[in-house]
Amino acid sequence: MKDRQAVDFYTFVHLFYGYLAAKRGWNNTQIVIGASVYEIVEPIIIDKMRNGSNQLDWNHESTKNILVDIVISLIGAHYGRQ
Repeated sequence: MKDRQAVDFYTFVHLFYGYLAAKRGWNNTQIVIGASVYEIVEPIIIDKMRNGSNQLDWNHESTKNILVDIVISLIGAHYGRQ
């Protein structure tokens, strides 16, 4: 269950997403909604990627990781607005 930690490699992706979204003029509400929708759809995407393959050992993220990823998106947005 290595994917049950609060911060992982993909946390950086959320930081970059927030940064780019802010650069495009998105407000915090739009950024949180975008990050939340992604967190809902992410398990579906990964399950489709692993279909027929045991190479991806992913057991869904913890609630803590999902919340950290959304907050990290807002931190990225902060830097995107500077």
